[in-house]
Amino acid sequence: MVLISVVIVNYNGLKFLDDCIKSYLDQDLNKKHYEIILVDNASTDGSVEFIKNKFQNIAVIELEKNYGYAGGANKGAERARGRYVVISNVDVKVPRNFLSAVISEFRKDPNLAVIGVMTSEDFLEKSLHSIWGTYVKNACDDSDKLFGLGCVLAYNREKMGLPFFEEYFMYHEDVSIYLRAKLLGYTTKALKKPLIWHAGGGIASLERSKLRVYYLNRNRLLNMLIFYSTKTLLKIMPVILLMTVFSPIYIILSYPRSQWFLKEYFKAYLWIILNIRGIIKRRTEVQKHRKFNDDQVLRYFTCKIAADSNTLNKLVEAYTRLLKIPCYERSLKN
Repeated sequence: MVLISVVIVNYNGLKFLDDCIKSYLDQDLNKKHYEIILVDNASTDGSVEFIKNKFQNIAVIELEKNYGYAGGANKGAERARGRYVVISNVDVKVPRNFLSAVISEFRKDPNLAVIGVMTSEDFLEKSLHSIWGTYVKNACDDSDKLFGLGCVLAYNREKMGLPFFEEYFMYHEDVSIYLRAKLLGYTTKALKKPLIWHAGGGIASLERSKLRVYYLNRNRLLNMLIFYSTKTLLKIMPVILLMTVFSPIYIILSYPRSQWFLKEYFKAYLWIILNIRGIIKRRTEVQKHRKFNDDQVLRYFTCKIAADSNTLNKLVEAYTRLLKIPCYERSLKN
């Protein structure tokens, strides 16, 4: 019986495939208890041919176009047979006891819905997602406070259904499943051990950088607009508006040749405006099923904006204290 399904999402990740798949094949779990599904987002680097020639026992889903990480993960999850599903980047290697550790965690906590991982990159142990949608290094003292990272995550299929909203395409979709699980009343966990090796960034290129800027900015706004309560949105909106205005000014002053960055930045905001009806529909659906208030979520988030902006961080911390917005600094940390 298949207990856990591994869905590896690939797009032109040929150079990572061999190590990634071998690490999943080399698990200490009996092979009849897990399956590996590779979802290929219309790669052009020979990934599918490589898999078919070298790993004939791996199920391959060849997509006719690039559905992004979110869409590809959903396509694989639809085919999964396990009660638990692991969604994995291709640029990772997992230890032999990884799947066993994931199953063990789910069995220990019947309310556990999503597990994120920790990686061998030291600084990530002290990083936190922020209320404002950014990611802040050195923001916490204890990695038990983290949601966990999304390069590999596992979820209970019976509790969460499909993992992601496909409009996210890539980036911050991992944050969305944590937020959704928390608001539904489930627990989430960062798997402190075993540590995962993650190359990070995958294939570096200017085009990839453009996509990163676009989707990171767009999807951090999506997460706030979809998952935060109206009360929270009204409280944080002044800071969000200030960030919207001053971020491009900072970029212009710091990086004079960053026209491409500004273009992608404003494209992200334009997408939000043009798709506001769909966002409201998605928000209505999420808010209708929520069982917890925002306090249960925001206490895991830092109120800081950036690790290297002490003055700015002090200002926004004072603002959140004044408006009684919950955050890590005034809840779990104390």
